[in-house]
Amino acid sequence: MRVALLLVQSLFVEATAICFMHVTKYNVSADYVPDQCMTNALLQPQYLVDNAFKICPTYAVEGEAVARLYIISVIFPNGTYRAFANDQTMRWDQQKALYTIRYVNGGVTFFDEPIYAATCAFIKDDLSNACPCTDLPTEPQTAADFTDVIPVRPYPLDACAGNYITRLLATKNNKLLTYSATTSMILHCRAGLWIQAAVPTATNYNSWEVSAGACYHRNVIDGVYRKGILGKTETSAVREFGYDL
Repeated sequence: MRVALLLVQSLFVEATAICFMHVTKYNVSADYVPDQCMTNALLQPQYLVDNAFKICPTYAVEGEAVARLYIISVIFPNGTYRAFANDQTMRWDQQKALYTIRYVNGGVTFFDEPIYAATCAFIKDDLSNACPCTDLPTEPQTAADFTDVIPVRPYPLDACAGNYITRLLATKNNKLLTYSATTSMILHCRAGLWIQAAVPTATNYNSWEVSAGACYHRNVIDGVYRKGILGKTETSAVREFGYDL
């Protein structure tokens, strides 16, 4: 019965999208039907931000002291679902015949797909994840160059302990993000996604999806750069890791 219902739902979504593609806009928030990953989520389509950078709020709502860690759940015209981190550089374009969710960075478009429906979803950290995350792979680009590498840690701990550098691989553009030992970065699991976020404030709570990560001991990194194993100068090390050698 569940399979049949999903099939009917998928066909209905696809048919509706085709029907309205060249006629009129459908209601992108009212047409959202939750999937299993949203079982414990507070769905708030009323907070979708039209045609703007950031799709869901990155600021506090409903009188709360700090912003919520929203994710974006979308349905594509073929009936499939996908969740996204509420990255401030994500946007959707409502000027086309179909709503389009896109990520553009530095003039390069990394993702640009039409959607049928969407919602802002909030899942508290203390609730069980209907779609749990697999272990985050070790960041592969530089891990082989160091001997003191340990896995990143999930919420409620910082991703890396105090004397470790945090390196995370952003899913959206495959960019390696590096944070000094004094920067607090926290990893949250949401709907099967690993999402990186800083400590929330009332006015700003940006987040990114990451696909790999690792913690590098600062002393080991110092030694590697000073020995020239990576072929980098101390100046470039300061620039890359954000601390003074």
